[in-house]
Amino acid sequence: MSSIEAEIKDRAKSALEKIIDRAERIKEKELAIARKKKEEIVIKGREDEDKKINVRRNSLNAQLKLEYRLKKDNFKDELCSELLSEAKKALGGLDDNAILDSLKRLIREGVVDLGLNRALVRVNNRCAVLLKEHYNEAVDFIKEKAAGFEGMNIDSSLDDDGVIVASVDTGEFFDNTFKRRLERFEEELREKILEGLG
Repeated sequence: MSSIEAEIKDRAKSALEKIIDRAERIKEKELAIARKKKEEIVIKGREDEDKKINVRRNSLNAQLKLEYRLKKDNFKDELCSELLSEAKKALGGLDDNAILDSLKRLIREGVVDLGLNRALVRVNNRCAVLLKEHYNEAVDFIKEKAAGFEGMNIDSSLDDDGVIVASVDTGEFFDNTFKRRLERFEEELREKILEGLG
């Protein structure tokens, strides 16, 4: 019996070794799968965190760019306002020759635009004095573009610099005061100033 027992023991030992060997291979395979899953989970976790970090970084960058753009636009707007204010001050400080030249152009523009032969010209006191002193010169200047122009009545009731040209007959008028011209051209001036600032 001992040979049978020995053979049974050998077979049992061989079967046990095969089972243990198979169990080791299964264990190694399962451990490899578990390691791979763990690595995938870690990688996915890192990718998720990287995505969150990128989203946060992009959000902060966009916020900073917006804040910068707003500050830059505010600076440009303030600078434009200051430049326009300086331009308004400069208009108030013109000498008599510059004012007279400007008045003649402004009156002629209104006369031509309204198609007038005779005009009522409203100006401030200083401008009225200049126009009366240089009346013929002003009329001749206007006639260069409005051949049928006969003359103008000068009214010194305006408070602003510049001129309001009105029809003597119909009451139609063309507001060419410096204030109104600046209002009309302020947006255009602002765009040009901003364009110059980049």
